Amino acid sequence: MISGTVVAPAGTLVDNGIQYQISYGTGTAPGNAAALAGTQVGTVQEYTSAVAPTATTDVHVPFSIQAVVSGLALGTAYWLDLAAESITTASDMGLANVSVSAIEI
Repeated sequence: MISGTVVAPAGTLVDNGIQYQISYGTGTAPGNAAALAGTQVGTVQEYTSAVAPTATTDVHVPFSIQAVVSGLALGTAYWLDLAAESITTASDMGLANVSVSAIEI
């Protein structure tokens, strides 16, 4: 499970947005702003700004996304990632206060 806050800073235009999904894999984890890597699981979620934040007020919206991954190999190291991208090329939204919880059963 990954949770946090979507932040639409002042100056974000109406209908700008961000979509996100959980990814996992082996080897080297992707860096910030890297190309999509690994295997994507769960649904793609998105937030689109219905308002344009004013110059003094950012919009903060909580999010939570989860997925069940099975069939992983015992003794293999895996990375988890929150893959995210802009819905529009002009979007300047971001994710903040991100928390990851992984449970092994």
